[in-house]
Amino acid sequence: DIYKMFAGEIIAITTLTNLPAIIFVSYVINKLSSTSYFKETLYYSLPLMLFVIVVNYLFNLIVGLLPIFKTTKKKPAAILSRHDID
Repeated sequence: DIYKMFAGEIIAITTLTNLPAIIFVSYVINKLSSTSYFKETLYYSLPLMLFVIVVNYLFNLIVGLLPIFKTTKKKPAAILSRHDID
């Protein structure tokens, strides 16, 4: 249940922050790649944008759940004891 809760939070945060940014940057690249100056250097395609979105979600899930995997392997007493405070 803890993994589902944190995964839901990670997906929600990714959707609210990264997805609009990816869509905006894709729009800008699409418009710039249609100009003659950037036509040879910029490449835009819908499959590439979808690939970036999928990789972004997977990366955020993996990186976001790593601390949870480490924490759930500890005993409750080890979790509650704080060694970083003097």
